[in-house]
Formats: sequence, structure tokens, C-alpha cells
Amino acid sequence: MISCAWREISDLSLCQEMRRPRRDTHPNPSHMKKILLAVLLLALAAAPAAQAQTDSLGPAPADMTADSIIGRYLHFCGGLEKLAKLKSVAMTFQAKVGASLFEMNTFKKDASRYAMTFDLLESAGPSQGLLDNNLYTRKSVQQQVFDGEKATLADLNGQRQLDGTALEEFKFKALIIPELHYAEFGFRAELLYLAQVGDRTAYKLRVISPTGAISFSYFDLEEGQLLRKVETVGGFEDPTTVTTSYADYRRVKDYFFPHSITQLTGDLSMVLTATEIKPDAMLIPTLFQIKEAR
Repeated sequence: MISCAWREISDLSLCQEMRRPRRDTHPNPSHMKKILLAVLLLALAAAPAAQAQTDSLGPAPADMTADSIIGRYLHFCGGLEKLAKLKSVAMTFQAKVGASLFEMNTFKKDASRYAMTFDLLESAGPSQGLLDNNLYTRKSVQQQVFDGEKATLADLNGQRQLDGTALEEFKFKALIIPELHYAEFGFRAELLYLAQVGDRTAYKLRVISPTGAISFSYFDLEEGQLLRKVETVGGFEDPTTVTTSYADYRRVKDYFFPHSITQLTGDLSMVLTATEIKPDAMLIPTLFQIKEAR
């Protein structure tokens, strides 16, 4: 199923459709299906994969290690003492895809519970952008829930429960700042070299998850923040690279969070803009309850 889904996204050339002007503010079923596939695959486990080392600017300084770079990042985010007290977060991001407006709400609690909703917002009047005050009706595109033991995905095709490696990888979504828990969960990080990310120079790290999934993280040379993550999804038969870029870090209470996230998945590019981020949010238990499939 995974490899077929990626093949469909590639063949349909989603980026071209996103740039095409649309008079109808309601995405057609085919357009919605492609968006759904992209969101679904971002939720699944990364497969072990290698990446060509074509972005090297040269070796990193000899006195730098993967641990020291991750430590700089955690200091940038707020520091170990404060981050250890951060037990929950609620985040709302919006994205424009063609003429359609989508909203993603994410909830994380106690490094063991996670929920996400991805909805199409249909405006009652003409939209002025991401942050206007129009009233919207919502149509669910996808819901993800991890209750500490089980994980489910619900979308237009119904609800299904994850197991095996997909479930193990899904557990990491409950981590507000995954790098804070690398030692606890058994992640391994290796410093590769200096790399270029836009106009910034970054340390490039190879990260191996406990399941063997390989990803690459880029941390800013000067300030220490996470600039980009690159992973491969879709399995060995039809792998597709997912590149997530983080920008516009802002202080929220005692912590720094990126307020702009760009995800490039195959030929689909989606820019997510934060409308609200609440650290230490009061999250009701029902957010993380898995509903029985109908």
C-alpha cells in the first residue's frame, strides 16, 4: 500500500496542480486524495535508507560531537532544566494548498500520548489569508491518536490500527522535543560534516532510531537551532524523500518553537504557519482516547 501510494503521488504531479488557479474553493475528490496520501505517509515510519553526501562543505571542527551539537540545540530551545518541566503542548498550524485552507492541530502529553487532526476549513465568506476571522466549517481529512499503547489512523478510507515497526516509530511522535529523549529511547546520532541549508551553514547529523530508521538533522552552526530534517518513507521498493524545514523560531513562555514549517514530500510542498502554540497546555484525557471503528 505504501509504495503504491507514493507512486500515485509522483504520477499525479501534485505541485503542478497546487500552482494551478482554482475557482472552486472545495478541493475535488482527486485533489483531496493526493493531499490525504501525503499526510498519511508523513505519519508512517521512515525506512532505513542511505543519502548521497552531496551537500558537504567540509569536515566539522574536531572539537564538536553529535552530543555537543544536540546539547546546543536543547539550550537554544530553553535549556535542560526548563525543558524537563515541559509536559504538554498544543499547536495549531494552517496551510494553503491551492485555494484550499487546511488546519493541523497537534497535542502531546507526558512524552507518551499524541493526537493530531488535519482538517479542511471551508469558509462562510471570502478568505483573506491564513489568519483572518472568518467562520469555518470543518471536514476531517485525517486523525491520528496514540494513547500510550495503541495508535490509530482515521481518514477518508476509514480507521486502522498500527502495529509492528509503524507503531514503534509512531510512539516518537509523542515527544515534544525528540532530541531531549535520544539517550532514553536509544537513538544514535553521528556528526557527519558541515552542510549548506539555504543561506546558513549547518552541522549535519545522521540519526538512527531504535527501529533502525535513518534520518538526517541539520543544526545551525551559529545559533544551534534545528533547520532541517530529511528522512525516507515508502519502504525499499519505492522510497520517497521527505524534507522538513524549520524557520521563524519565536519565544513562547520559556521555550522557542518554529512558527514556519515547510514539508517537501515527493513533488508536494506544503508550508505550515503557526497560529497558536501553547506549552504546558491543559489537555483533556479524551483527546487521546481511541474510538472504536464504526
